[in-house]
Amino acid sequence: MLWSRLLRRSAFSGLLLAVLALMTASELLLGVWTYGRLRRELEADLAQRLVHVSELIALGTDVPLVTQFREGDERLPAYRLVGSRLLALARAAGVERAYIVGSGLETLVDSSQGASVGRVRYALLANRIEVDAARGGRATPTRIYQDEEGRLRLSALAPLRDAMGRVVALAGVDATPEFFASLHSLRQQMAILGLASLIGAGAAGLLLVRQVSRRLVRLRETISHVSRGDFAQRVGVTAGDEIGALGRELDTMILSLVEARDYYESVLASADVGLLSTDREGRVIGANPRAAELLSGQTTAFIGRPLSEVLANEPRLLEFASSLLRGDLGPSAGEVPIRGGPSGGGRLVAAVATRLMQVGEWTGLILSLSDVTDVRMLERRMRRSEHLAGLGSMAAGLLHELRNPLASLTIYLDLLRSLTAPGEAQDILERAILEGARLDRFLHDFQVFAGLRPLRREWVSVAEIVAEALEGLAHPPGVEVVCNVDGPTALLVDRGLMTHAIRNLLANAIEAVGAKGHVRVAFQRQKDSAELTVRDDGPGIAPDQLERVFDPMFTTKPAGMGLGLTIVERVAEAHGASLEVRNEEPAGTTFKVRWAAKDVRG
Repeated sequence: MLWSRLLRRSAFSGLLLAVLALMTASELLLGVWTYGRLRRELEADLAQRLVHVSELIALGTDVPLVTQFREGDERLPAYRLVGSRLLALARAAGVERAYIVGSGLETLVDSSQGASVGRVRYALLANRIEVDAARGGRATPTRIYQDEEGRLRLSALAPLRDAMGRVVALAGVDATPEFFASLHSLRQQMAILGLASLIGAGAAGLLLVRQVSRRLVRLRETISHVSRGDFAQRVGVTAGDEIGALGRELDTMILSLVEARDYYESVLASADVGLLSTDREGRVIGANPRAAELLSGQTTAFIGRPLSEVLANEPRLLEFASSLLRGDLGPSAGEVPIRGGPSGGGRLVAAVATRLMQVGEWTGLILSLSDVTDVRMLERRMRRSEHLAGLGSMAAGLLHELRNPLASLTIYLDLLRSLTAPGEAQDILERAILEGARLDRFLHDFQVFAGLRPLRREWVSVAEIVAEALEGLAHPPGVEVVCNVDGPTALLVDRGLMTHAIRNLLANAIEAVGAKGHVRVAFQRQKDSAELTVRDDGPGIAPDQLERVFDPMFTTKPAGMGLGLTIVERVAEAHGASLEVRNEEPAGTTFKVRWAAKDVRG
């Protein structure tokens, strides 16, 4: 009863198993050490005897004679005499074989029958260090090696010197097979002893291990699943011992983790703020769906990756977050454009980076991203509307002041027709009348821009609008204007206003390229829309000015009035069209006007 109660205690079972394992390991180590020591002593004793025999053979060898033997000399009386003498010495010394080899390990004399002169003993090459020692003048035993026939060998080599004291050959002897048989017998006996020890220890511990192994495996599998984020696994152990109690506590802990995970995941998934957390080394450990949406990725793809990889396409945001990871005292909050910013079709986020603190030490980083694109665009539109409201009031007064003098000027010019003689003066007068009419049309357009009259919509060919916009628009000889707007497509627009707006875009593009470059105009019909693009290969617009180019009175030109692009945007809005601008790579700017499908025909 006492033993059964003790064996149900997991701590005692583990301790007993540890003691049994230690005893088994100790016995095995003792057996291995004993076997190794006996083997080393046997090898050392035999090696020393072999060295003495090789030295004895070296002393009794006629060096000038044996070094003269060559291949085919086996039948010479002198060779037979030397070979028989080596055989007698080998038998007297109790060795299996005696031989003389040259400096290249080629056989000169061998006590074995059938050994040929000149055959290289390649097996000795495995003992290069011992061979070199013998060549250096010191009798040396080899390690145990395999000969050409695959048998184990233990040899000794002694130097043979000529009359000048130089080592010209080596005298060698091999141990008998009985020595290796004794080693094999010793190894078998030690193996049997070790196996008996293992069987005894295994039998003693098997009962204990079987009692707890299955439940421990179940615990380990459950913990492994939980560590990988799989909370569906349960232990299900109902025994009354400590393992059963541990299993029940683990199941309870898993249920608590599931509830906590579901709650926090629902909170993070419902948040309109993107959250990204990293450890101190900058490796992402958490991300909510909103962060993945803002960064055009997947939440699962972020986890475990370095922040430098996740934000590889957002260098400004990466630098913003990395400054805190490096320990810099940089800004912890700011607005950062992502995916090219609003001007490039991306977004503007309010980023806040804070250090993750645990037990008084910071262990990582929390990066929150709030999309403020729509808010900033609304603020910008409101400011622009305020400016346009003031501009509209100014336009009303300006139109009143200009229209009457312009009408009078047109009447006076018309009266001069009958008083002007045909010729150059008549041509100048006609040109002045045309310019007056053009100014009058512009005032009508400006009246629409200022919101003083409705649009005069009509179906107009896109090619005609672009042609009229280019008419009279001068450009340097080095500037090439390429139009790709052929076709019957027509737009429902106010012809005059739209022509004036496109002329402004073309004029800006021509000024941007300078003395040499390309301006390209293209029209493309899509399934649910159509768009006209004006692109130049000039230097582009500075990023901090790209979003302000449509603001009234804002200009980057020394002589500019800051109304050209404002008029373009106002005309596009009046037609229900959208206007976009972006910089191109490696250089240049593209303006794009997009109409809905209902305003396109053909």
